[in-house]
Amino acid sequence: MGGPGSGRRWGSGRATTEGRLKLDVSWLARNGYLSGGVERRGALTWSRGDERVGAIGIAGRRDAIEVSGRWRSNAACDSREWREMRAGAQVEWTSCRFGGVRPFFVCPGCARCVLHLYIDGPALSCRHCQRLTYASRRERESDRLMRRANTLRRRLGGPPGAAHDIAPRPKHMRRTTYERIVEAIRELEAASLSHLAAFVLAMDRGLTTRSAGGDGRRTAFWGKRA
Repeated sequence: MGGPGSGRRWGSGRATTEGRLKLDVSWLARNGYLSGGVERRGALTWSRGDERVGAIGIAGRRDAIEVSGRWRSNAACDSREWREMRAGAQVEWTSCRFGGVRPFFVCPGCARCVLHLYIDGPALSCRHCQRLTYASRRERESDRLMRRANTLRRRLGGPPGAAHDIAPRPKHMRRTTYERIVEAIRELEAASLSHLAAFVLAMDRGLTTRSAGGDGRRTAFWGKRA
């Protein structure tokens, strides 16, 4: 309800990685779940807004993880009932070019070495197995510009969306920095609305052109047949 650019996405198609519960192998390594020779146990939870959507227990060691718990889908067409899951995945360590090693999951579905695995029913698999895409790949240019503007709005401590006033300067921020961010927000939002207007105009022209063939009557995008 935040007005233009407040977070709504248009369009449909493949599910996105942002809509699934994700395990990040780098995060697990940083937090000690992949320590050599010692199994570490813990719990992970996921929330969307105020709603809890996942809770699992995890047992990790250097070469593998095992997880079990409950989750529910974010898809509107699903029942959204809690589902049980239990799964595991191997971990491989790869030498880095300039020294050190880096962990990767071995996807249980396709054996690819990946940084992220996603909960899919009772199992874990990578985005390739689940045919997931990234939300940014489904954005129009107007959405991409507005998303960048919203990131800057949040940096200032304000809500996203062009319908809101830009937040006042935070106490810790220099005035020149604040003014630069405000200018960038205004430029991004103006460009976004310009791209959106061009998109709507193109849609209008396309529908008008198609309706002109046949019985000769014309249809405007926002209007009725005349």
